[in-house]
Order: sequence, then structure tokens, then C-alpha cells
Amino acid sequence: GLALSRYLDGIRPLIREGGRMFVGCFSDANPDPWSNPRRISEAMLLELFSERQGWRVVELKEVWYERPRDRVVSRTGGAWTMAWWCVAEAM
Repeated sequence: GLALSRYLDGIRPLIREGGRMFVGCFSDANPDPWSNPRRISEAMLLELFSERQGWRVVELKEVWYERPRDRVVSRTGGAWTMAWWCVAEAM
């Protein structure tokens, strides 16, 4: 989480109070083996976007992400992955 925390520390001064950050990310609920980008837990998102960090979580929900059809290897359709959708507001 240190790299993500540093990233948000750099972003926060660029967003005025009341401005929103929209984040879609892979959930840590996805099972191993996992070869995609980083998985993030609900607890990590709540910590990264906490009031202590200058944010307020407006929305946080579990969603499904579908791989774009043109990147699918199989003929059966897209691959579905558990994900998070988070909307945070700068304080």
C-alpha cells in the first residue's frame, strides 16, 4: 500500500475540496493463481481514502469487470473478474 499511498499523496493537492476521484480496481476476493494487476481489499481502499488522508468515501461497492471481447483468448466470451468501484471526495 505504500506506493498507492504515495500516489494519492501526490494527487490530493491537485483536486480541490469537493472534487471527486473515481477508482475501479481488482478485488482481493479473486482467487489465486492471479496474474493480473494488483488486487486491493475493501479495508485498503477505506484506509487510502480515509478522512485522515484528506478524503471521504462517497461510494464503495463490489462490481464485476469484463475483459474487452477483443482481448479474450477463448471463444466462449469475456472473462469476468471481481472488482471494486470507489468514489472518493476530497475534503
